[in-house]
Amino acid sequence: MNVTKHRWSSRSWTAPLITSALIVAFLLSFSVPWNLNSLRGWIEQKVQTSTGRSLKLDGDLTLYWGLFHSDGTHITAERLRLGNPDWAQRPEMFTTDRLDAGIAVWRLLTGEVYLPYLILDKPDAEFEILEDGRHNWAIDTNQKEDRNLPFKIGSLKLNSGRISYLASHLKTNIQADLKTVTAEDQSNHIVVAATGTWRGLTLVAHGRGADVLRLHDTSMAYDLDLHGSIGQTRVDAQGSVTGLLEPRVVSVKLKVSGASMGEWYEIAHIGLPDTPPYRTEGRVSLNEGIWYYDDFTGQLGQSEIGGSVTFEPRNARRPQRPFLSGKVYSPHLDLKDIGPLIGKTPTASATTEEKSATKAVHRMLPQKQFESARWDTLDADLNFEAKQVRNLAALPFDNLNGRLIVKDKILTLAPLRFGFANGELSNEIRIDGQTNPMQGRIDGKFRNLQLVQLLPSLRDSKAALGNVNGKIILNGQGNSIAALLGTSTGTIQLAMGRGTISNLQLELLDLDAFEALGFLIRGDRSVRIRCGVADLEVKNGVMTPHAFVFDTTDTIVTVQGPTNFATENLDLKVLPVPKDKSLLTLRVPMHVRGPFSHPDIGPDKGLLTLRAGSAILLGLINPLAALIPLFETGPGKDSSCTALLNHIKNVPVRNMDAAKTTSVKTNSPEKLKASK
Repeated sequence: MNVTKHRWSSRSWTAPLITSALIVAFLLSFSVPWNLNSLRGWIEQKVQTSTGRSLKLDGDLTLYWGLFHSDGTHITAERLRLGNPDWAQRPEMFTTDRLDAGIAVWRLLTGEVYLPYLILDKPDAEFEILEDGRHNWAIDTNQKEDRNLPFKIGSLKLNSGRISYLASHLKTNIQADLKTVTAEDQSNHIVVAATGTWRGLTLVAHGRGADVLRLHDTSMAYDLDLHGSIGQTRVDAQGSVTGLLEPRVVSVKLKVSGASMGEWYEIAHIGLPDTPPYRTEGRVSLNEGIWYYDDFTGQLGQSEIGGSVTFEPRNARRPQRPFLSGKVYSPHLDLKDIGPLIGKTPTASATTEEKSATKAVHRMLPQKQFESARWDTLDADLNFEAKQVRNLAALPFDNLNGRLIVKDKILTLAPLRFGFANGELSNEIRIDGQTNPMQGRIDGKFRNLQLVQLLPSLRDSKAALGNVNGKIILNGQGNSIAALLGTSTGTIQLAMGRGTISNLQLELLDLDAFEALGFLIRGDRSVRIRCGVADLEVKNGVMTPHAFVFDTTDTIVTVQGPTNFATENLDLKVLPVPKDKSLLTLRVPMHVRGPFSHPDIGPDKGLLTLRAGSAILLGLINPLAALIPLFETGPGKDSSCTALLNHIKNVPVRNMDAAKTTSVKTNSPEKLKASK
C-alpha cells in the first residue's frame, strides 16, 4: 500500500511539471528573437509569383514578439533588394541596408496590414511611370491596377538615403537626397535636397522636418519647412500637416511667386491665365477635403492684390474638374497688369527706329489666342474688386468690380462694372469655349459718363459739362479678342443731352483762326450743347455710323465713314460746320485715316464745307427714335435733342462731297430756329 501510494504521488507531480516546462519553453520562445532565415527562399518565391518581380534577402530575417519588447512585435530584414518590372530603366526598385517594421498583430485578425512604424537605413527607391499607365509601385503583374502597397505605414523614419521619380513622357526626372542630422537640442531631423526636371521645368528644392515622417499616423502633426522653385515659380511653405499621405489637418504659411500664373498649367495642369510677375503670401488650411488660401496679400505686376480663395480638387464629388472660388481685391489696380488675361501681349521696349520700322504692323487689339484646353482643367467662381484703377493710356477709369464664372469651358463675366469718367460701364460678357471658333457676346450699358472726363485735354478744367449714356450689343466668333471683334455684328449707341463745352475747343476744331485768336485774347467762354448722338451699326467687324452728330449753338460736328476691327483701320471724316459767320473760317473737313495704332489726322483742303449746319444735322433721315430714351435730360427735364430729332424727316439733305442740295419736305425757318 505504501508503494502504491508513493507511485501515485510521483505521477501527480510529473504532469504539472511537464506542463509548466512547456509553458516556460513556450514563453521563452517568444522572449527571444525568431530567426526566420529558413523562410527567406519561400518568401522570395511568393513575391516573384504574385508580383512578377524579384526579392532578395541577403541578410538576416528576424521576428521579435511584442510581449517582451518595448517596440512591440516587429520584423527586421538586412540587405533587402526588390526588383523592378522588365520595362523599368533600373533593375531594382528599392534597396535598403536594413529594414525594421512594426506589426499590429491584432489588426491582422481583421485582414488589415498596418505597420505602426517603418525604419529604413540608407534606402534607395526609384519610382517610375509610363505613358500607358504602368507604374512600378503597383504590385499586380501588369503594374496598371490601383492595387498599390497592401499595407499602411503609421510613421516612417529614414536614416539618410535617396529617392527618385521618373516619368519620361512627362519630361519629369527628380532625384532627392535625404540626410539625418542632429540639432543643437539633440533632436533629429531629416534634410532633403531635390534637383531635376518637372514637366520640362527645372526643379530645385530643399527642406527639413522631423526624422519621423508621419504618413498615415494622425495622432500628431508633422512639422515641415520647404523651399523650392519649378521653372520661374517659387514656393516657400512652413507649418504642419497631420497625415502626410492622406492629409487631415493642414496649417501652413505659404509664399508663392513667379513670372506668370500661367506656368501653373505646366506645373499642376491647372489652367490659370497668363499674368505679369506676381507674388502672394497667406495661410493654407484644409477642411473636409477643401483647401483654403486665406487672407493672402501680394503683388501682380504693379498692382496690389489680396483676398481669400478655396480650391476643391478633383474627387468623387467633382470627377470632371477642380473648382476654384473666392474673392480677390486690389486697393490699386494697374490695368496693364490684367492685359495678358484678355490676350494683350506686353510690348518690349524698343528704340525710336525700331518702333518706326514696326509701326505699320503693330496691332492694338489683343491678338493672343485663348487656350480653351486650359478652360477644361478648372471650373471657377471668383468675385473681384479694384478700389482704384489707373494707367491705361488717358482713359478715365475709376474702379472695377465683377464676377468671373468658368463652367464646362464657358467663361462668363456677369456683371463686369467699371467706374468710368465719373459714370459707370456695366457689361455682361460670355465666351463659349465649347465651340471652335469660340462664340462671344457682349451686352453693355454706359450711364452718366461725364464729357469733361472723356476729353483728356479738358480733364483738368471746367471746359466741358454734360453726361453721356449708351449701350452696346455685339456678337462675334473667334479665338481671340481681335478675332471676336473682327467678326462682330451688332449696334453701339451713345447719346448726350444738355451740356456745355469750351468755345475755344470748338473753334480750334473748326480751324477758325479769327475766333480762336479772339478767345485767347479775351478769354474762353462756354457754349451750350444741344445734343450729341451716335448710332453705329457693326456688321462683320466693320462699324459704320447711321448717325454721329454733336450739335452746339455755334457748331455742328458730324462723323462719317467706316471703322474696320478686322484690319484695325479707320477711314473717318469729321465735318465741323459753324453756325455763325467768321472771316477766317477754313471750312474744311478733317480726316482720320489709317491703322488704330497711328492714325493720320488732318484737314481735307480739297473740299469746302457748307454753312448750313442745321441742314447737315436735320438731313439725317435715319430713324433715331430708339436713341431718345438714352438722353440724360438733366435739370429742368428739357432735352433739346428730343425736339430736334422730330425734324429729321422734314428738312433738306445736303451732300457734303458734291455740295449738292436735294429738297425734301421741311418746316419753315422760323420753326427750325425755334427748335434750336
